[in-house]
Amino acid sequence: MYQSRGDVILTGRDECDLSSEQSIKDTVGRVKPTVIINAGAYTAVDQAEKEPGLCFAINAHAPRVLAQEAARSAPCLSITPLTTSSTEKRRNPTSKATH
Repeated sequence: MYQSRGDVILTGRDECDLSSEQSIKDTVGRVKPTVIINAGAYTAVDQAEKEPGLCFAINAHAPRVLAQEAARSAPCLSITPLTTSSTEKRRNPTSKATH
């Protein structure tokens, strides 16, 4: 059974910009978490082709910075959606493949 052991603090883009290393560090320093759960991700696949730098910053660089900050003070868990991109026509990954 879940027992409350403290406050849960949720942050959004306004409080923590995952595309900014400094924003991440500032937020972790300000909040001083005992556990970090990162569910942030850049999931707009079509737009990612137009903004590869932003996509990389949010999906690759931010989790690394969070893990580095967590190593100083708190465990870190990053949760990412299953998102794939392809130049081929999109397929439903849960449907049966047809050949």
